[in-house]
Amino acid sequence: MGECSRLTRFLMVSAMVSLCSCAEDDKEKSGRKSSADPETVSSLVASEELILELTPRLKSFKDALFTENCHFVGVDPDPVQKKKYPGLGTVETHWKQLDNNEPVVGKPTIVKITGPAGELKFMDINFSLVSGKFGDEGGNIFTTSVSFSGSTDNSSISSVNEVIWGRIGSSWKINSWRVERLSALSSSGTFFKEVLDEVLPDKESLSRARTSMHWRILIDNYFGGKKPTNIPKYTDTRFYPDSINTHPSVSIVDIDGNGYDDIYICVRWGRNQLLRNKGDGTFEECAARYGLDVSGRNTVALFADFDNDGDPDLFLGRSLEKSLYMVNEKGFFRAHNGPVSNGKLPWLVTSASSADYNNDGLLDIYICTYSPLDLNTRLQDKGNAPQWARQFLSPEQAQEVVKRKVNDHTYLNQIGPPNILLVNRGSHFEIAPGSVSVAGYHNSFQASWADYDLDGDQDLYVANDYAPDQFFRNDDGTFVDITSSSGIDTLGFAMGASWGDYDGDGDQDLYVSNMYSKAGRRITAQVPGLDDRMSAVAYGNFLYRNDGDGGMKRLSGADGKPVPVHLAGWSWGGMFTDFDNDGFLDLYVSSGFYTPPPDQDNGVDL
Repeated sequence: MGECSRLTRFLMVSAMVSLCSCAEDDKEKSGRKSSADPETVSSLVASEELILELTPRLKSFKDALFTENCHFVGVDPDPVQKKKYPGLGTVETHWKQLDNNEPVVGKPTIVKITGPAGELKFMDINFSLVSGKFGDEGGNIFTTSVSFSGSTDNSSISSVNEVIWGRIGSSWKINSWRVERLSALSSSGTFFKEVLDEVLPDKESLSRARTSMHWRILIDNYFGGKKPTNIPKYTDTRFYPDSINTHPSVSIVDIDGNGYDDIYICVRWGRNQLLRNKGDGTFEECAARYGLDVSGRNTVALFADFDNDGDPDLFLGRSLEKSLYMVNEKGFFRAHNGPVSNGKLPWLVTSASSADYNNDGLLDIYICTYSPLDLNTRLQDKGNAPQWARQFLSPEQAQEVVKRKVNDHTYLNQIGPPNILLVNRGSHFEIAPGSVSVAGYHNSFQASWADYDLDGDQDLYVANDYAPDQFFRNDDGTFVDITSSSGIDTLGFAMGASWGDYDGDGDQDLYVSNMYSKAGRRITAQVPGLDDRMSAVAYGNFLYRNDGDGGMKRLSGADGKPVPVHLAGWSWGGMFTDFDNDGFLDLYVSSGFYTPPPDQDNGVDL
């Protein structure tokens, strides 16, 4: 329990000590001071450590988990709601527990829990302990909310359950299980099929496409309680330690103009790959043929016709190398010798997005940057590798980072490297005159352009990690920060932003990918007077509806908002698209962080 215990205490300390101190440091902003008294701390530690202890036992779902006289209550067999989605060939069904359902003596089983959904052959099942609290002063009763999920070939099942545990000697067992709600989503067939083995016949290319040295090095260096270090067989020190949470990317481009989409894969280790679509249902790896087999440290590939000659060029964002602008010269990509006339392309890049923000007919680029380690400490010659930060920033940028230290807060306003706005001059780029106004100096994951106010120019939303997001209105090429005035006033640890007119009213709405954490919700809910900003970081994803008069109204989040699109875990780059061609935008949201190898999984479920 050591690893779990340390993680729990970290969450507790983050919420109640480090983070609660922000209420004192920023009391003029928050208006009150949190009161994490010793009794609250003790109760939180006890409940969280018990949740960590019980979670792996719950996931195993063995018969010994229950008392002999365990009571069980299922849902009513008649559904309370059934919806059909013809475009997707799916049916959604909901059941709930009736108020007069009587418990029966008998241990729960998967068949009992899923009840009216029928006997199903599950490919996988999962139990999660969402919340818990002690039900008596002696700490011998623990009432929990448990979620269940499972999937078959063509359906998914989920339920919400009230589960009561009792202490028996030094052990805990379940003495009551009540299924409060059950939902099932079934389809006539699978939506997608994984076909890489079929479409990439060359074995060497297939092996490269399926191998992530980034993941392999991370496991070798960081899992199993080992102190982070460079293992001798990995000779490139640029990997360690500053890029462990900087990720590669995939881009789609018709590289040869044959009408078929090709796939370009950025890698952290090795060389980038180009899977050219041959038009017969198969792909070939041919990055070298096009000059695109660039060596690692690549994080984003943005293809667009930047020089207006009719073919795609490439901005290649990189982390521990300087980024590249590569011009397409009759099908072969060459790095531009002087891509920025009044500066340099940045390092530490996480993403890039293009738009013609000044309406001159040329695509411009906004570049997001992120420093995994504390810049300020290193710029002041403190901590490990103080020279690290200076090689990535100009003297002026470094000076600005240090200047902003006074407003730095590790969790609520983390200072980072500047984002860059490049204005396209046709044959090259310049750092735009307005770049300073949109630099941010936070750790940014993604920025997204849209004409949100329908005035004919592109506005800019920037998703920041460990800091408030920023929303800039474009007023004829000059950017104005309208974050607060537009209604974007809730902090989330954002990792993506997507625009789309989901309600069909003619203007662009916004979906922001944040983090949802069961542990975060549990802890922040139990700290009296906690700064609202700290509670908000565990709300999950935000859907903002554009009200058409300059305001954005948040309609999703774990604080009781009406549209349930917030529960997507640790989310990255959620996107609007119309999957079923019914004319309405759907959402796809990727979720997760690192998946440990089975022998290193400590069972922690955040």
